[in-house]
Amino acid sequence: MIGVDLIGQIRRAYFEQHRPIKEIVRTLSVSRATVRKVIAIAHVLIPGGVGIGQELAWLRKFDSGIAS
Repeated sequence: MIGVDLIGQIRRAYFEQHRPIKEIVRTLSVSRATVRKVIAIAHVLIPGGVGIGQELAWLRKFDSGIAS
């Protein structure tokens, strides 16, 4: 499982620094699937905003669905 700090690094690299996924994967040593999941979560709009805890819970549920 990835930490909150790594999620922040991925988001900053992609959304603020406009770095491609391939570069993020190389520099942070994470899989492309992980980067894509973090980016997908950021695109999900939930009314009233989303806290990082809710996002991580969704990611865990998403991961368990893939593993099944």
